[in-house]
Amino acid sequence: MKIRDEIARKHWEQAAIEEASRYYLENGYQVQTQASVGEHEADLVAKRGEEIIVSEFKSGPWPPAKEKAALSLRKYVIHQMKGKFLLVWTPPPLERAIEVEGLEDELRDCMMEAAPADLDSLSTHTRIEAVSDLFISSIHLRRDGSEIHGNALVEVDLQYGSNGDVDRDDGDTSTDSLPFDFVVEVDEQLKITRVQKLEIDTSGFYDE
Repeated sequence: MKIRDEIARKHWEQAAIEEASRYYLENGYQVQTQASVGEHEADLVAKRGEEIIVSEFKSGPWPPAKEKAALSLRKYVIHQMKGKFLLVWTPPPLERAIEVEGLEDELRDCMMEAAPADLDSLSTHTRIEAVSDLFISSIHLRRDGSEIHGNALVEVDLQYGSNGDVDRDDGDTSTDSLPFDFVVEVDEQLKITRVQKLEIDTSGFYDE
C-alpha cells in the first residue's frame, strides 16, 4: 500500500511541530502549539524571558490564502511583538536522503564573502548568520568534482540605521529567514569552487 503524499505531509508536519516543542521545552522555553498571536494563529510559540520565537511549519505548497496569512503573521511577530519568526520547511523524508557534509557552512561562507545584492538591500547592515534546512535535489558527478542542486534557508540579522542610531533607539534590528535555490560546483574536498546559481526569494519580505 502506498500512502498518499498529502496524508504523509500532514502527519510529518505534525511530527516536526512535536519535535520542535520538545526541543524548546528541554531548553527552558514555555511552549504553545496552535496558539493565538494577535488576530493570527501560529503553529508554535516559544517564550523564554523576553525572547519570543514564532514558527510556522511548511511541508508542501501552500494555497494563496495560507501564504497571505503567514506573511501577515510574520509582519505582526517582527514589528509588533519584536520577536523572531521562523518558517520551518519539513518535507517528508525521501527513500534516499542526500547529504553533503559541511555544505551549509560552505554556502554561508560564500554569502559572507560576497553578499548577494538581494540580501544587502534588505537593511542598512545585513549580517548572514547561518544556512539551515538544506535540501539537496540532485548531484551530478564529474571527474573533476560534482555539481549540486538544492534549496535552503539563509538566516540573517537586519539592522536599520547605524550602530549609533540603534544605541539611541533611532534605529531598529530584527531577524529573518529567507529561502533560496542554489547550484554549486564542489571539488573532491567538498569545497565550493563555483556558484552557478544562488537565487534568494525575498518576495515574502517585501509583501509586508
